[in-house]
Amino acid sequence: MLTTAAASLGAHEATAIWDVTYAESRRKVTPAEQHIHSLLEVVPLMATASLAALHWDQALAVVGRGPVKADFKLRPEVRPLSTRTRAAVIGAVTVFGALPYLEELVRCLRTNRSLRSQPAAPEASAPTPTLRVPEHSDERAETSIERAHLPVR
Repeated sequence: MLTTAAASLGAHEATAIWDVTYAESRRKVTPAEQHIHSLLEVVPLMATASLAALHWDQALAVVGRGPVKADFKLRPEVRPLSTRTRAAVIGAVTVFGALPYLEELVRCLRTNRSLRSQPAAPEASAPTPTLRVPEHSDERAETSIERAHLPVR
């Protein structure tokens, strides 16, 4: 299970990087969208980390460390979760996991029903600007004040 979770996490992160790279060159990616994507990236990471913490001996064994040998057998839990708890977990995963992805899919389909690659954004609708780090400290201070729209004393 740990190996599957780690592999899935790697695939998820690679897909997220590709998605943002693709979208950023074709349209404006708002800060709100960036934050939502950050949350969607952290959830699988935390799930994998929690699973590894709960089964640390097996996490070490999968990477060739620790006192035990990696065990890849699937077995039922000794004390399975109650029906009520399982229903709550499935409900939470549906509401907080599946529905946000479904909502994004619906928005995408409303915008363009084609699954074909979209052309790069024309210059009129510039893509999200990348942050630029000024070379000189004076320029950095001036730029920060101008961006914050703070009065200069």
